[in-house]
Amino acid sequence: MEILGVRVDAINSTQACDKVVLAVAEKRQLIIFTPNPEMVVRAQRDAYFRAVINHGDINICDGFGLQLVGGGALHRVSGVDFMEDLCLLAEKEGWRVYVLGAGDRVVVDTCIQELKKKYPNITICGGHPGPKLEERDVHGQLLVVPMDEEVQDTVIHEIIMLEPEILFVGFGHGKQEKWIYEHIPSLLSVRAAVGVGGAIDYIAKKTVRPPQWIRVCGFEWLWRLMWQPSRIKRIWDATVVFMWYNIVHKIKTYVNTKR
Repeated sequence: MEILGVRVDAINSTQACDKVVLAVAEKRQLIIFTPNPEMVVRAQRDAYFRAVINHGDINICDGFGLQLVGGGALHRVSGVDFMEDLCLLAEKEGWRVYVLGAGDRVVVDTCIQELKKKYPNITICGGHPGPKLEERDVHGQLLVVPMDEEVQDTVIHEIIMLEPEILFVGFGHGKQEKWIYEHIPSLLSVRAAVGVGGAIDYIAKKTVRPPQWIRVCGFEWLWRLMWQPSRIKRIWDATVVFMWYNIVHKIKTYVNTKR
């Protein structure tokens, strides 16, 4: 399904995991993104980001707003839940996992410790907070550029040497998708590179995850606003701006069909 020019796949977590199993068996690489309303809004303003998302092999619906607009055709799977489902599969299949992102060594290490507690037989071969990234306009495209090339080179070299099959990347929406898209070709062992947003923070318990009933009702945005008032601009985009864009799109589509 296409929502405001962004492809979102009608796929659940089990189906996505099955595709990863097949990719490992066939020694192919999969890029897996988890679009949400905020990302769709961002894609309206950043053509390169939109192209990158649409290049994903699997785009899992991660957001009540997308599910609402999709009319029930989309299966909602949060980045945290999919990361844990894939870790369970990695434990079963004996795959090696690498955790990249969050920007904080303590958070990454804590996330790895929590995953090992939950999945005792999992092989997490490494983790790194990642390079600090900034977006720069290069010939009309907002590219992600490391603020320290040496750190970036170290991370890439480590992933190549440790040879993980599963790579979780949590640089925040926009940066992580672009980073995966630009660097996955050089990470030959990786079979599934997954953009997981704030999942590393949630698993490390740096960020408090809302109760199940709030997630089911689609009020995660309100929970985040209560705990992180600084996110108000992002929450505004994910709720009001997203719905406004969809209303305008529907009106334009209706008018065009009547001409």
